[in-house]
Amino acid sequence: MSDFIEQGGGKAKGGQLVRMIDINLDYAPALFADGDQADAMKEHCADHYGHAGPEFLRRVADLASGWKKLDLSLLGPAASPIAVRARKRFGLVLHTGCLAARAQVLPWTEEQIMECVRLAYAIWLGQVSTVSDTDRGICAVANFVMAQESRFETSCEAPPPRDRAGWKRDQLYHFTPAAFREACAGADATKVKRALLDAGLLHISKGLSSVIRVEGQCVTVVSVKAAILSSLVEAVGSNGNTRISAGTKQDTGATTGNESVVAGGNALMGSSQSATSATGLDREAVAAQAPAVTEVLLPIPALPVVNGKRETRTWEAF
Repeated sequence: MSDFIEQGGGKAKGGQLVRMIDINLDYAPALFADGDQADAMKEHCADHYGHAGPEFLRRVADLASGWKKLDLSLLGPAASPIAVRARKRFGLVLHTGCLAARAQVLPWTEEQIMECVRLAYAIWLGQVSTVSDTDRGICAVANFVMAQESRFETSCEAPPPRDRAGWKRDQLYHFTPAAFREACAGADATKVKRALLDAGLLHISKGLSSVIRVEGQCVTVVSVKAAILSSLVEAVGSNGNTRISAGTKQDTGATTGNESVVAGGNALMGSSQSATSATGLDREAVAAQAPAVTEVLLPIPALPVVNGKRETRTWEAF
């Protein structure tokens, strides 16, 4: 999903990725021992479908039974609003699977279903890092200064630059209000200013703004300290050009507003070492967290052949 959005020039928002969750199967234990087992599963899926859903609804009268009592923390941590929302989605899978197991619609135990969902959530959590729109806005302001420094007037004697974004004086970049909104790249300008103030990167004298004199007149500006440039480190994200502040809080409960998600899918497709450096998740670590997963899926029962074709059977026959 994130790759598809970025191919069109956009950036994936947290809500979009929560509605359609991506899970990198490269970091899950192998589902099949060989190609023959995979082909057998494809044949079963092609010949037998539409059994479990109707039977599940017939056997389970109250689909919400036990949902409010489900302890989602059993799936793993959720330290950000995006992770909280995503964990609920995984929780729905766990809840439905356990109901189906109790109703004997599925041939697995609740413990086996729990281990599978925990593994899937751990993979998702490892391949996604959450950054608030506010933090992304701070990075956008710093990147704006680096790329558009020529738009800041430095001397009253020289002609003003084209499309002037503000003035640079005494290690301060004084943005015009319009230019600051442009620099925030869509993030809430007020929230970005508060975050800059908390980080010690905003000079204020009037609310979250300041006042300077330009040609004898008082002008209200947003004064960002030049130290914002030295506080950045280059971090190549999935789109290859994301800059993240060294002080940015990632995956914490302090995120505000709408979160943007930087999916590490491209980084995860490499070796285990590159995946570990990019996300802190590797195949061995995932397997260690849920060692029982490799034994979860039971052998698929052989289906009888009638008149040269596989017999169509009702769910009770399994």
